[in-house]
Order: sequence, then C-alpha cells, then structure tokens
Amino acid sequence: MMLDQLKYIFTPKRLALILGGCAALIILIVVIAVVSKKSQSKDGEENLTIVDKVVAFIDSENIRENIKYFAKEPHPAGGQRNLELGEEVLRRWKSYGFDDVFNNDYEILLSLPTEESYIKYKGKIQYEPKNNEDSNIIPPFNAFSKNAKVSGQVVYVNYGRVEDLEKLVELEVDLIGKIAVCRYGKIFRGSKAQNAYEKGMIGMILYSDPSDSGSKKGDVYPDGQWLPDTGVQRGNVKSVKGDISTHLYPAYKGGYHASGEELAKIAPKIPVIPIPYNDIKPIHALIEATSNNSRRMGQLQNRTIG
Repeated sequence: MMLDQLKYIFTPKRLALILGGCAALIILIVVIAVVSKKSQSKDGEENLTIVDKVVAFIDSENIRENIKYFAKEPHPAGGQRNLELGEEVLRRWKSYGFDDVFNNDYEILLSLPTEESYIKYKGKIQYEPKNNEDSNIIPPFNAFSKNAKVSGQVVYVNYGRVEDLEKLVELEVDLIGKIAVCRYGKIFRGSKAQNAYEKGMIGMILYSDPSDSGSKKGDVYPDGQWLPDTGVQRGNVKSVKGDISTHLYPAYKGGYHASGEELAKIAPKIPVIPIPYNDIKPIHALIEATSNNSRRMGQLQNRTIG
C-alpha cells in the first residue's frame, strides 16, 4: 500500500532550555489499604471505614470548578500561564495548612514548534496543522519528533507494532525509505516511531481511527467522551522518562545535562506528525488508488475509511 512521493515536511522546532519558575506540583497520593467491609461496634452501630470518610468529604462540585479553572486557558510547559497556575497551586496548598509548601526551579529541555508542518502530494498541501484563531494554542505536533523534511512513498502500517511491520515484510512490502501511515493505539506512540525507524522507514503520520477512539465507539465530544473526526491526539515520542537531557535525574540548573552526540543517541530518529482522521482519509484513498497490494493489505488494515 504505497503512495509515490508524498512530501512530508517538518519545519524546525525549538528545543529550548526553559528555566522553570513554576511551582513543583507534587501530588501526594496516600494509598491506604483498608477492608471495605464496615466494622460493627458493640452496640451494633456501623463504624465508617477510612475510605467511607474520605469519599464523604469529597465535593464533586469543587472538582468540577477546579477543572474548569485550570483547563480554561492553554498552559503549555514553560509558558506564562503554566507559571501562573503553578503559583496558584502553591497559594492554595498554603491556604490549606500544609506545613511546608515550596517551589523549585528546573532547567529542562522542551520541544516546541516554531513553524507549522505540512504534508504535500504533487505540490498540493494535503494537511497543515491549524491553531484556530487563538495564538495561545500550539498547533498539533508530537514533541521531540526529529526535525526533518522527507519525501517518499507511503505505507500503511496498522498500529506500528513489531508484528504489524513483520507482516508487511512477509507480504514483501518494501519499508526501507518509506513513510509510515499509522494509527494510534495498542502501544506507545514513541515505540511506533522506533519500530518504523528500525525497519528503515524515514517518517510517520499518526492518526486516531474512529474504531479505536472515535465515533465507532460512541458519541463524540461535546455530546460524548470520544474523539471527533477533526480531533488530534498530541503527545511526545521520546523513549525516556522525564527530561530527555537528564534522564532519571532532577533537571537542576547547573547540573548534568546531555547535549550534542549524547543527546542524539536517545532522541527520536524520524519525524512524526499527528493529523485528524478527516485528513487521513484522502491519503488512504490515494494509497489504495496507487497500490498493487490493496487486496492483501486490506486483510491487515482493519481500519475505518469513509
């Protein structure tokens, strides 16, 4: 399932060292192992368990209002709004009477787009990320995707799992130098990109299929919980936990930070772009129109089209 010469453009992203002045949002999760069965007192009255007391204390309206407050404006990491929200959490926790509430400064490596990416076919733009009219909203992108401009044939790789790629090899589909069209699900998006890279592929287009997380599952937003066909799943594609430059260590200013060749060894190796289901349909149609393996590949795909 290939499409000749689909240009896949990733304009440079800013990998910036951000000195975070925001509060360290440390969520204290206290796991209390209790027997759910209520105990009986001598006079036969039920004694509430700790879980019952905690549940009785929770106010769902407070949760609703907190979510509205913290989610009503974009607040990407390293931005002014994120700093303001961190300071608000700090203020609230102090007002709740916690003994010691403080913030730490961290110097972390962030991946942010400086220009929009796009996908072209025969000189015509097939997809270009939109940020609507709000300049505070960052256009959809996969953080830490490699900065690159690639051009080549496209191959549909299902979920991008090892077994999916091995199946394509078994079907004698050449993956080397090709761009993967891949749906979200089953495994981490960064693993999809790494699997494709290890098979010699040069880029990846990610989308959410309605049968996995959209209209085929139920009502979509705002009427339900599922992703609409115009929705895009964001997220990073790095394979390490935490700050990529200080893997498993605190990103303190003046501390150790990987850079140069060392950082390149752990950074994602191919460009990856997420797009809506609505925008993947024309690409799938082009793939099928130019494919010599559509019958065999259809057995593998099991994805929603049309």
